[in-house]
Amino acid sequence: MITSTTRGMKTITAPAFCYLVLVLSALLLSTVARAESGLTPERYVLLDQKIKRLTVDGMAARLSALRQAPYDRDGQTALSHTVQERIGDALKEQGLTMTGLLNYGARHSDSISAWLDEHASYQAIYDDIARERERLAGQLQAIQE
Repeated sequence: MITSTTRGMKTITAPAFCYLVLVLSALLLSTVARAESGLTPERYVLLDQKIKRLTVDGMAARLSALRQAPYDRDGQTALSHTVQERIGDALKEQGLTMTGLLNYGARHSDSISAWLDEHASYQAIYDDIARERERLAGQLQAIQE
């Protein structure tokens, strides 16, 4: 029930407010669930690895640019934006946002781990990407020092 205040503004009673919060929460959760509904552990892993690969490729591009010329803030920023756009495109292709992907990963970590246990080659890809990321991070840090 809505009641009037003395200034002409409307206020919502406590039961109406609770109902409104409940409806909005349900809408939000159903949107997240719909975004996650097409994901499986396999699709999650493939997309997550693609995003990690794009990130590592971006690190390699930044390192290459730093080796070829003095530090160029605008150039480095442009490279970072390009990587972020590619990641956004990869997510958009799957009808997801980064938040949706992260939520799925958090909610389904056990099933993702079980899938990776059954598909060791994909775990090896994660390990390779992590090693390359660490190597590039060390080289980037050395150049910036």
